[in-house]
Amino acid sequence: MLFSSIQFKHQRGVTILIAIVILASIIILVTAVSELVVRSSQTAQDIGFSEVAYYAADTAVEKALYVVEQEHSVNNLDATNIALADMPGATWSRTVSPLTQTSVACVSVASGLCVNGEQLTVKLAVDKSFQLDLNFIGLDYSTAINFRQSFGVPATLVVLGKDDTQNTFELGPGVEKIIELSNTAFVRIINQDTTGSVEIQLSPSGGSSNIPIGILVQTTGIYRDQQRQIRMQRLNWQVY
Repeated sequence: MLFSSIQFKHQRGVTILIAIVILASIIILVTAVSELVVRSSQTAQDIGFSEVAYYAADTAVEKALYVVEQEHSVNNLDATNIALADMPGATWSRTVSPLTQTSVACVSVASGLCVNGEQLTVKLAVDKSFQLDLNFIGLDYSTAINFRQSFGVPATLVVLGKDDTQNTFELGPGVEKIIELSNTAFVRIINQDTTGSVEIQLSPSGGSSNIPIGILVQTTGIYRDQQRQIRMQRLNWQVY
């Protein structure tokens, strides 16, 4: 009887210990699952807030580009902490600045605008043309642009004035042409040759030392504790 009593007490002690271990394991598991659920919920919430912040930043970009396209002006486009009308609590800020240089090396370009040392260069393959839009208010232009062709077949330079007048000039190796910008809406370089490419350097002449080739729009959207940024370029040139 004594042996049976001792054995029963021992088994009861082991049972209690096992129960405690199982209970502790359950508590640890529940705690881990709860923490995972909380983290997942927080992550999902942060993603939602981040999307709203991106929407605010994208709205700022779209508003800027609309003004640029409709009014051909970059004046008064910088803004700070503007409330997003359809999302209370969301705000956006924006800066707009001119692009004056390209980081694309000429060796990798067949047709387009590239950089050759400190020089902007237009490279055009056969039957291609390049157009630079200069009809923008608020960009710091030089007073004139010097077009110089160092080699290649002759190219045609077309200048359209803001009064719709049009003048055409022929470029060629060693030929320079300075175009005043006060009344210039856009310039176009045309490679009409069917056998070879052309390469023409663009240099600022007088006034600012810049030739704005585009507009850089940088925006920041903020909602709750999330922030998103967008950096977009609107180029003033294109190749046909």
